[in-house]
Amino acid sequence: MHRLEIRRPDEFSPEEKSRFAKFVELGGEVAARWVLDRLDSTISIVQYFHADDLAGTAALKVPRVDHWKGCFEKAQVAKLQKQFPWELGYVRVDDKNDLQGRGLSHLLVAAALSARDGKGVYATSELSNLRMHQVLRSRQFERVGDSYKSKDRDVRLGLFVLRGRQ
Repeated sequence: MHRLEIRRPDEFSPEEKSRFAKFVELGGEVAARWVLDRLDSTISIVQYFHADDLAGTAALKVPRVDHWKGCFEKAQVAKLQKQFPWELGYVRVDDKNDLQGRGLSHLLVAAALSARDGKGVYATSELSNLRMHQVLRSRQFERVGDSYKSKDRDVRLGLFVLRGRQ
């Protein structure tokens, strides 16, 4: 009835990639076309299925250079950028089937981070998304720098980092 999958992008059919992108887009933070454009540069893609319906997602990604640089510059911590080559993103839990608030985001994030191989990872989160901040902190992420305005939406973002192993 429930299953968690961790896969590489080359293991996805075009239809599966499209379904993943559309699901992420429903979260309201990124357009499906941007997800599809970046999906092949992910390290790992995590999907949680509830009764064969896609119900949760997360990914460990190689960020676009301009996005990566911009996040750290806008947070006023550009000197830290090179310590965090990978990005955690596309974290979403469906709001149907009463799945939110049950720790699924913790599971998705932990699964995505399992592929990090000791490297530093960063994530951005809306300042108002306190549940996600809890998830990130539970995985030893810490908030760094200043908050900054999203270029795509009228929200402020915080930058979170998970330090790599020395």
